[in-house]
Amino acid sequence: MPGFPDNLTRGLDGRIWLGLPVPRNQFLDDIAGKPFIRKLLLRLPPAIFPPPTLYGHVIALDEDGQVLMDLQDPTARFLRRPGSPRRRTGSMSHTLNDKGLGWLPR
Repeated sequence: MPGFPDNLTRGLDGRIWLGLPVPRNQFLDDIAGKPFIRKLLLRLPPAIFPPPTLYGHVIALDEDGQVLMDLQDPTARFLRRPGSPRRRTGSMSHTLNDKGLGWLPR
């Protein structure tokens, strides 16, 4: 997977929208098989870690898991909002951390 998934939403057209607001991180990939190190890091205060790299990425899938759309926003201005249900006139996007909604006209 190209990023850390956050939120699945089914659109009106039956597509399943998957938000990937943060891309993969080599350090986290490297410690994936080292549970002792992961446990140690989870005990540290979050403030000491660098902020994550933001990259807007939303993927539309069918029920078989086939990718139907792959929308990317390197600026993370709009597609960082993981929930992206498709509406008749466009796509709405939202997240718990932002104040507002994103809108991508059809």
